[in-house]
Amino acid sequence: MKTGSPPFRLVLLLLIPSLPLAAGCGSSSGYPVSQATGENQHADHDDDHDHDHHIAEHRPKSYADLVHELQSRPAVIRREADHDMDHARHELESLHDIISWLPEIAADTDLGQRDWDTASMTSRELMAIVPRSADEFVTAFQPSNRSASEYERCVARLSELIPLAESQLTASSVISTAIQGVD
Repeated sequence: MKTGSPPFRLVLLLLIPSLPLAAGCGSSSGYPVSQATGENQHADHDDDHDHDHHIAEHRPKSYADLVHELQSRPAVIRREADHDMDHARHELESLHDIISWLPEIAADTDLGQRDWDTASMTSRELMAIVPRSADEFVTAFQPSNRSASEYERCVARLSELIPLAESQLTASSVISTAIQGVD
């Protein structure tokens, strides 16, 4: 195809406006990007990057920490639901965050492609198993229920990968450490 042909020009006209999304913070900032305008929807997120990036307190520091959190959080949520449903909801939101970080944290380890694929697939399975509602969670995660058994099988699969995931210092963890150290 000639570079001056109409279809090529059309592709260029469609791609050029999206270039700002591919550079800078864009959608990798973790903040929503407007589908209509392509602009960052976080009002305080300026373009010069002279600001701190927030890293959630409950974000595990390693793959092994993540698996430990997956092992312990269901009991915490059930226990909290007996006393303080708002706190149980907060813990459930944290569990969903941890599950969503699984592929990224697994990528920062020594896992091979096949093992990373297993971790990523397991993350999707866990998202499907863990309800969004704290009330539903308490009901579904009784020790004898199917959801609890499926969850435990998934976490056991992830536990088997811990020895293979002994994390070495990667570029991503160096950046994460540098961002945390910025005052």
